[in-house]
Amino acid sequence: RSSEMLGYPPNRIIGTPMAEYVHPDELQRLIYRYERQMAGEHVESIYETVLLHSDGSRVDVELNTGVITYGGRPADLIIVRNISERIKSQEALRQSEEHYSTLVRSLTDAVFKLKGKVITWCNDRVEEIYGYKRDELIGKEAAVLFPESVSRSKFAAEVARTINKEGYFRGAHRVKRKNGSLAEIEYTVSQIEGTEPIELIAVARDITERKRIEEEVATSEAKYRSLVETASAGVVTIDLKGEFVLVNEALCNMVGYSQKELIGSNFADFLHPDDGAQLPDLFAGGLASQNEHPTFGFRTIHRDGHIVWLCSSPVALVHENH
Repeated sequence: RSSEMLGYPPNRIIGTPMAEYVHPDELQRLIYRYERQMAGEHVESIYETVLLHSDGSRVDVELNTGVITYGGRPADLIIVRNISERIKSQEALRQSEEHYSTLVRSLTDAVFKLKGKVITWCNDRVEEIYGYKRDELIGKEAAVLFPESVSRSKFAAEVARTINKEGYFRGAHRVKRKNGSLAEIEYTVSQIEGTEPIELIAVARDITERKRIEEEVATSEAKYRSLVETASAGVVTIDLKGEFVLVNEALCNMVGYSQKELIGSNFADFLHPDDGAQLPDLFAGGLASQNEHPTFGFRTIHRDGHIVWLCSSPVALVHENH
């Protein structure tokens, strides 16, 4: 095996000094160990080093050494094990961990690793989101991740049940930061396969600002809808297909149709035949105008058949970039 490991035939190796097969970068370290061992000092008998193959390549090995008596004189007994594949695997693992560690550090989300109920690792984003430094959390129970005003035992049971069923848990809850303020956190929890005891990865995102904006938009829309519903003038929203999206009660009274009848219908169906051909073009021209909102009159047919004259000043609305 030594012959195969070093790339020399056995008769080339026998009778030659061991130092001849040690990689130059390791030679001084091995000589120092040997001198200490021969002097009777305690030296670890098992250690790793690098030998030199006949083709000049490195051979990572583990040496298990001991002193024996051979021919009446002290000698070294060395058992050599090739660990090149293990070293390559360890290096690949190190590079992989470094790659993913760099990736995780660059995330804007907080990332936690949990074993049981204990936080074993987290990235630096936890301080910005939760207010705690990494050192304050690692080794501590994951209570900081639990929602405010929710039973911890019930929450933990819900997470475990969902992971067993779906493979992950996703939710959004309100949690308390270190300074006592509340934050809206959206997170995903998943299990690391093959771990015992069970290990989890939790990714947490601060959505406090998003929730605030959503609430402001909802409040604004509620106010707008209230104004529209109570306005004495007719107010409608028509999509690009010409269909009614919103109509207020005032307009319904003008044309004699209910909101349920109008919404989803095409506004052209309610126009007087003489205005139906030109009015869509007038509306399109009004919507295309950036600074002017022209007002024009047109006729509609009331539910009971009589003509109703209306005037309109259309304005383009932008919703979700459309």
